[in-house]
Amino acid sequence: MAASDKKPMGANYWKAVAGYVPQELRVEVRETLACPDDDAPLDFHKREDSFSCPACGRVFKERDGILSALPSNDRYQLTEEQRRELGAERAEEDSFIANPEEHFGALWEKVLEQLGDLDGKLVVDLACGTGWSLPIFAQRGAIVMGVDAVTGKGGLADALKLREETGCEFDLFEVDAARLPFLTESIDVVFISRTLHTMKKPERTMIEVGRILKPDGLVVVIGEPIGGTGTAMVSMDPRKSGGQLTQRHYELIFREGGLRIETVFENIAQDAPGVLGRLKKSLRQVPPTEPRLFVGRPIRQRRLPEIRLPWQRRYPDE
Repeated sequence: MAASDKKPMGANYWKAVAGYVPQELRVEVRETLACPDDDAPLDFHKREDSFSCPACGRVFKERDGILSALPSNDRYQLTEEQRRELGAERAEEDSFIANPEEHFGALWEKVLEQLGDLDGKLVVDLACGTGWSLPIFAQRGAIVMGVDAVTGKGGLADALKLREETGCEFDLFEVDAARLPFLTESIDVVFISRTLHTMKKPERTMIEVGRILKPDGLVVVIGEPIGGTGTAMVSMDPRKSGGQLTQRHYELIFREGGLRIETVFENIAQDAPGVLGRLKKSLRQVPPTEPRLFVGRPIRQRRLPEIRLPWQRRYPDE
């Protein structure tokens, strides 16, 4: 065969030579996917190992073990620069939490207790970062999806390494937290760790969480620093003056997503036993940075009128 007759050896050829095999998403995961632009269920094309939207025609493909499912246009989407900064911040930290019990204390035991039996359940770790929780949930029988906006170090690249090292099965997606690529009422559990308080618009994320959760679904939020007491005023965004969101702020953020905070766990009762501990707990006088665990569920009755926090702007689709 003449040199001119040889077929070009593209990226797929070199991936095959290197032993790389694209991970085909499980059927249960494929059936939950929706276009982040118009929420239409995605069509799967096995031959091309890709997804397409029947409404807008967009095609979504896996890239080095990560399926990119970003919206084409969203005002709350992180810029490339913001993603790099976020990844660098995570990389500077001890990004892999080898022992959640040591990091979160007694709250981690409460997380597992609240999650209960995960066998066969669809679990989304929102803003999963390095993916430290994904093998834990996968080993408990869950069908796990890790989603994040950062694809490099401090984000999905580290989660991909963790998948290879542990041999656990979980799927990874590059997403925008304000426009998640999942069908309405398709997910059993959403797990969020140390993330909401870092977002400029956490209520937008909770609206999406409320949308994708099944009516009997569960959202678990851990590692949120609380400012002041649970009865603090909500007339302004405390983060602008260097403060933290109060528990009341979180209640309103959950409520805007059609969710209610069902249970709140905190470490203060264990740290301060006896009469003083009970008194502090009853008065909700906890340190400003005391992390808590929120467990929420969808509001079962019809959606209540929208409650907007005082500093919120209107959404682009309104």
